[in-house]
Amino acid sequence: MHVTDTRALDAVRKALSIGGTTTDYNPDIEPDYDDAGALWASPDLRAREAVLGEDSDTGFSAGALDLKLRKAMQLELKSLNHEVGITFIFVTHDQEEALTMSDRVAVFNAGRIEQIASPAEIYEQPATEFVAGFVGTTNLLTDGHAQTVLGHEGTFSLRPEKIHVRPAATPAGPGEIAADGVIETIVYLGSGTRYIVALDSGITLMAHVPNRENAEDVADVGSAVTLLWDTGAAFPVAVSQDNPSGVAEPGGATHTL
Repeated sequence: MHVTDTRALDAVRKALSIGGTTTDYNPDIEPDYDDAGALWASPDLRAREAVLGEDSDTGFSAGALDLKLRKAMQLELKSLNHEVGITFIFVTHDQEEALTMSDRVAVFNAGRIEQIASPAEIYEQPATEFVAGFVGTTNLLTDGHAQTVLGHEGTFSLRPEKIHVRPAATPAGPGEIAADGVIETIVYLGSGTRYIVALDSGITLMAHVPNRENAEDVADVGSAVTLLWDTGAAFPVAVSQDNPSGVAEPGGATHTL
């Protein structure tokens, strides 16, 4: 199938800063991975839906593009989707891409759907430990560790960015949980910094501090710190039938505790 609405190709060329117009487009030429604009040359926009993704017939693979080009293409395709008014079914292993592109996300595990929901609900309220670990990075608190850290039994997902790194002995405020520990590892990521903290209770937590927060005064390896998070930040999740260990591969990291 080929594009018949030339607005699509023109819009993509503009987003990718690729020269030329649709008058240069030859519908008899198959998509060429060397021409980023041609990656979009196959969905038939007259149809009611189009399947895009790594394994689809369109030839589309965002993974073949560099990061900036891929992000530009994601936003342009999302805008185009609303403009032409058809359903795009997007198949990807890239969790950020799925959250960026979708109005609704279906997460599969061993051929079965674990959860269907909006991107925000998938990330903030994962139904199972597999979803929590596959979409993004999380701390999975299970069994006695959940009881020790949270005061509740069960399995909980605590996202690293929900955790604040503060000087040692910082008291918990109203509606907060505090845990004291020592920084074991620091990883600078550009947009933020990741901390692995060994808690006094004997377990470790991963915290992600965005650059807008200044943790430099407490952020040396070996420093004693207090981790703080809102009581509602730890979200209860069900144990996945085909994933009792909490390992999510391929995809986001799961820090199982």
